[in-house]
Amino acid sequence: MSVALLSVDPIANALRAAPKASPELLQARALLRRTDTKFVTDVARIPAVLERVGGAYAALWVPGGPIATYRSLYFDSPDLRCFHDHRRSRRLRHKARVRHYPDRGQTFFEVKSKRNDLVTTKHRIEVPYGVERPTEAVLEFLREQLGNLACDLVPTAY
Repeated sequence: MSVALLSVDPIANALRAAPKASPELLQARALLRRTDTKFVTDVARIPAVLERVGGAYAALWVPGGPIATYRSLYFDSPDLRCFHDHRRSRRLRHKARVRHYPDRGQTFFEVKSKRNDLVTTKHRIEVPYGVERPTEAVLEFLREQLGNLACDLVPTAY
């Protein structure tokens, strides 16, 4: 389940002032191979940070505005191999999930692979909105991405 922000209005207002990502930028980037950097800060500081980065970044808008919502169901092996690989910071680790994007009416089965400390690669296959059970096409996709691990996956956590 997505994390709810305690005070969305100041953040949404700051994002509304940011340049919007163009369709060309979105198509070119697709966010499937990226380097993620995460920070922890007080929510009250976010508008100032967004103002300071100015035109260096663009905001991705969804039909509901600048803040997207999503819901995820994670899959893992019965012995929680994916979770333990993450906890142990294994160089090659995977995360398998189905992610629903209500703002866009889309659902994807996704496999995120982390091969080193910086680069995360995401592969995904779209399914009808709301589907959570893997179809035969999804199972084939999971086998292509995860090999034998795909056979062991069960729904584990929302």
